Amino acid sequence: MHVKRSFLLRGAAFAATLTLIAGIGLATAEEDPQPVDFNHNAVDAPAPVAGAVFGTGPATKTGTAICTTATSNAVNVNTDCERTAGPHNETSIAVNPTNHNNMLGGANDYQLGLNPGGHVTESILSRAHVTVDGGKTWSEYPIFSNSAYQATGDPSVAFDADGHAYYATLGNERPHGGRFDYRSILTDLLAWVMERAAGARFANLVASELWGPMGAEADAEVTVDGHGNAMADGGICCTLRDLARFGLLILRDGRRGSEQVIPREWIQDTLTADPETVAAFAAAPDAVEFPAGAYYRNQFWVVDPRGPILMASGINGQTVLVHGPADVVIAKFSTWPVAWTPDFGVTTRTGLIDLAERVVG
Repeated sequence: MHVKRSFLLRGAAFAATLTLIAGIGLATAEEDPQPVDFNHNAVDAPAPVAGAVFGTGPATKTGTAICTTATSNAVNVNTDCERTAGPHNETSIAVNPTNHNNMLGGANDYQLGLNPGGHVTESILSRAHVTVDGGKTWSEYPIFSNSAYQATGDPSVAFDADGHAYYATLGNERPHGGRFDYRSILTDLLAWVMERAAGARFANLVASELWGPMGAEADAEVTVDGHGNAMADGGICCTLRDLARFGLLILRDGRRGSEQVIPREWIQDTLTADPETVAAFAAAPDAVEFPAGAYYRNQFWVVDPRGPILMASGINGQTVLVHGPADVVIAKFSTWPVAWTPDFGVTTRTGLIDLAERVVG
């Protein structure tokens, strides 16, 4: 067998719409003041010192400007007039195509709070910076949210062809913990963390740490954007036989022959059904597709950790199933007419498990 050790980058022109917009609402100046919680931070952690608060900004009212800068004809101006202590980042700006004197800017506003003992806390808010005179003056507006969101970030602004302005942010839907939610973008984030930690691109890491050592017979490809960032959550292409080889590696406890390709500790961690993980999954909408005791961990859907029986799945039904009791791995390519649905998911899982059990008897 000829083993190729490369994991190629495949540049692609593709449009991706990420519907990960949270904390956005339509509001008017007549609505109630925006709720501001200065007793908890972005992950609902209580203040660490008695009497401490998070942030220093006042409550605001949607549709009403917080403040306006003084008139300036300078080339570089500070559009922030609130003057609360704290930095800004992730700035963005858009120009109204129907009126070039109207511009909309977005930024994260880190408002700091000084607490007893020198402890500093912060609130992360999104602000809209608006000018209607070509940048001579800027007014600052709060972005409507509700008390479910302790923080917002990653502001993105735009105008449509009719001059309507749009402001989108990402927000924390709820504190860390609680029910499980599958989100593809977290796999992309994991790939970015891997690249930063290892100082190498995602494709090179997979090639050197997995694809070559597991004995892949063909090159694989991963889609990247114009900056070379890997689409790790769904842009990886390989042969069916190599996908099965990956499943076999999991079945053999991470070993290929005498070589430990995947750390055994990682395999064991994946198959550890701790109560918190199981309870979080049981509370999720995805749980209806699986038997009791199933969970998601380390990129795998674990059907039965004792078997073990686990699987990795793609949005259109691509699947690798590892069935420990039957000592069988099944790899399946697929293109469904629609993206993942519960009915398709259940049929695929139960059908593959049944097939694995029938193979041995």
